Amino acid sequence: MLLTEVYDQLAYGELRNTVLGDAIGLTGSMDGAADGTNVETIHAKVLPLVKLGITELHKRFLLREVTLAQALVAGQANYTLTPASDDLLKVVRIYGTYLTKQFEIPINEINNDLSIRIVDNLLIVPTDGTKAPWLLETTSLSIIYQADHVMIPASLAWASASSTAITLPRSHLWALCLYVASRVTNSMGFGGEMHEGNNYAIKFEQEVASLKGFNFEIDTDYENVKLTDRGFA
Repeated sequence: MLLTEVYDQLAYGELRNTVLGDAIGLTGSMDGAADGTNVETIHAKVLPLVKLGITELHKRFLLREVTLAQALVAGQANYTLTPASDDLLKVVRIYGTYLTKQFEIPINEINNDLSIRIVDNLLIVPTDGTKAPWLLETTSLSIIYQADHVMIPASLAWASASSTAITLPRSHLWALCLYVASRVTNSMGFGGEMHEGNNYAIKFEQEVASLKGFNFEIDTDYENVKLTDRGFA
């Protein structure tokens, strides 16, 4: 899905009067605004909210996985994960080798000597091979983590929006639009009083719950046919 598809939904869809109309000055088109606001200014205001919304959805749903290799050093317990793209949200699986086969290592299991502990981006690996025999065969960990969306430059030019792909399935487009609407009309999210921003925040949560019910997430290490068939691009 391209970034301009998100803009089109916000500009021409049912949120246009509140998201890009009243709040930013856009009236029905990303080509210009009635009050003279040019498209670059509109793009600069909307893009950060779109990026925040995509990140929020990647936190709520397992939409993207990345594999990271971590070499082990004998006797070393602590390892800091430093993904090249700085997109780590949560470690979901770790594999080593045991009995010459791939072995899924337990994560954060209290009182389990086989387990690796994770604190933020710090791995705490057992060092006693008699208690964690997978250490005797494992020279490198294969770490699969829940990843944020592919980076969109903060300084992305408006001219590049039509060729910028975002890592979000089309099934989640409406949720993204609701998130942006909530942030535009109420930057603090939920408050003590009910108003338009809170209404959109509620609708966003309802849409998230609905998507959860359809299980729009990565199910395995292989291609997720469900997401692909329903518009992941």
